[in-house]
Amino acid sequence: MSFYYYIIGAYLLGSIPFGLIIGKLRGIDVRDTGSGNIGATNVARSTGWLYGGFSFLLDFAKGLVPVLVGELAGFDPWQCTLIGLAVFIGHCWSVFLLFKGGKGISTTLGIIIMLDWRLGLASALLWLIIVLTWRYVSLASIITISLVPFGFLLAKFDILEFAVLVAIAVFAILKHIPNIRRLIDGEEYKFGEKALVRVNQN
Repeated sequence: MSFYYYIIGAYLLGSIPFGLIIGKLRGIDVRDTGSGNIGATNVARSTGWLYGGFSFLLDFAKGLVPVLVGELAGFDPWQCTLIGLAVFIGHCWSVFLLFKGGKGISTTLGIIIMLDWRLGLASALLWLIIVLTWRYVSLASIITISLVPFGFLLAKFDILEFAVLVAIAVFAILKHIPNIRRLIDGEEYKFGEKALVRVNQN
């Protein structure tokens, strides 16, 4: 099968808004609560940590599975990274949500774990340390995703893979601009806080 079909399939899989679906099953549109994001953290705030956990696992899996399939199909590491990029873009700009979506952190972790499980675990540990220290999921996500490409560069020195991961990091940070504004204003949700109905639609 052509590599381009894998890219299209990865984008479509990435576009499935699992967090939104889980919220709807609970009678809640997570876009109208908390941060308004469809990712696992806001799902947890809006519907409970059990459902947030399901959302995380599904978003994580949709990053991991396409890259795994690409590796099993014999594609080069940089091609598998492009497959991961397609999944990430699908999650952030879903065709099913009129090209809106989540911020891609859970999905990116799945991608990284498949590309190099050691760097994936290191990234998850760094994220957890930052969350436990400052209690801001968005801050942990921004710092961790910013460092991931450089971890790959130092460990593997693959310029093409590095370039793709830089693109993912830049897109993820851009998706976090509303969180950055709330962090500056002291209005960002802390880890464990229950979601309220959104007032700010940004």
